[in-house]
Order: sequence, then C-alpha cells, then structure tokens
Amino acid sequence: MKYPIIITCFASLLTFGQTAKAKKAESLIRLEESEANFKKDLSASITKLRVADNRNLSPIYYQTLESGLNYQSMLKSLVPVYEKYLTNEELDARIKNHKSKLQKPLKDNHTFDTERQKAVIQWQIQAKLAAEKAVSK
Repeated sequence: MKYPIIITCFASLLTFGQTAKAKKAESLIRLEESEANFKKDLSASITKLRVADNRNLSPIYYQTLESGLNYQSMLKSLVPVYEKYLTNEELDARIKNHKSKLQKPLKDNHTFDTERQKAVIQWQIQAKLAAEKAVSK
C-alpha cells in the first residue's frame, strides 16, 4: 500500500520540476525577445515579404501567415528545446546574464543553438503551410 503513495509523490515532484523548468525557459525566451519587439519585427518582416513577393498572393495568405507566427506559438515551439538542451543551472545563468547591465558572453552550446534554429524553421514552415492552405480553400 505504501508504493502507490510513494510513486504518486515522485510523479508529482517530477511534474513540478518540469513545470518549473518550462517556466524558467519561457522567462528566458521573454528576456531574449520581448513580445512588443517580436510583434514589431514580425510586422516589418511580413511587409517586406509582401513587397518582395511577386506571386500576387491573396491578403488572406499574409493574414494567416502573420496569425500563425504569433508570440505564443513561438513560445510553444521553443520552450521544449530550452528544456531539453539547457540545464536548470544554464537557464539560471542565462536569465541572470540577461537581467544584468553588463552582459557577458556565455559558453557555447552548439547543440542547443542548432536545435533552437531547427525549431524556429519548423515553426515558420507550419505557419507558411497554414497560410497556403487558407489561400487554396
């Protein structure tokens, strides 16, 4: 009878730890890219894309693309990468570094950088596919 209680407690601690790490990861991402800057940069990028694109796509394409590339979806794509490839200590160090006035270069983590870039590209591809699907309807 003791084992189910112990297993339940252990599982709860594991879930709590993952949630706490996810919150740290999200905090770090928010420090790296504020929502206001993200929206401003995204809007500028969509405008440049419209001007450069010679395919005469429907405005629905760009509206769907922009809605798919929102801040929350970016967080949802990146938090798992930060959780998987950065330890709690690395997350803490990066958060502390971002909050300090004098930011120091951090130790390179090529695997993290590569996986983060892959997640960003996948997030962009998903939004593009959704936009193309919206136009084809």
